Amino acid sequence: GLLVDPSPYPPVVPGPVNRIGVAPSRYRDVLYRSALEARVARFLDMHFPVWLYESGPSLTGVESARTRDGLFYGYLLDAGRYRPDFWLPSVRTFVEVKGDMGCYTLRNPVELARRAAPLGVQVAVATHGRGGRFDLYVARGGELWPATLTRCPSCGARYFHAGGPTDCRACGVVP
Repeated sequence: GLLVDPSPYPPVVPGPVNRIGVAPSRYRDVLYRSALEARVARFLDMHFPVWLYESGPSLTGVESARTRDGLFYGYLLDAGRYRPDFWLPSVRTFVEVKGDMGCYTLRNPVELARRAAPLGVQVAVATHGRGGRFDLYVARGGELWPATLTRCPSCGARYFHAGGPTDCRACGVVP
């Protein structure tokens, strides 16, 4: 799992546990749905120059749900509306945070990965790990593969790598 270095980043401040057993938590004045989401936001701050919370791009062939004002509200998938937790535009990757690794909770990220893969979009899943860490997986081929944070030797970008020869998600070079 990945351990977040606490030094240069503000702390995650957990709130009270809600009725479903989750503690919405604050990080950099944003209230996240869980402490794990806030910890992942903190991790993303350390490794990615730009990321968006509960937002994403238009994807060809994947219908978007929008509010009356035209704001992004998720994607319409077989199981219903789904809004991934984070979008990393520099490496065209969604990150979904899941405290539970049950099949039902993974249905939407796996389906989005299947639909978005032909467009060069990756879906990663972060889950609870041990000792304050979290584990990362990449959804590929209908399954989740353990992933690591990798730095491209050519362009310096960081991206999630799940084994095998993979092009850099930013510049396309095979390391």
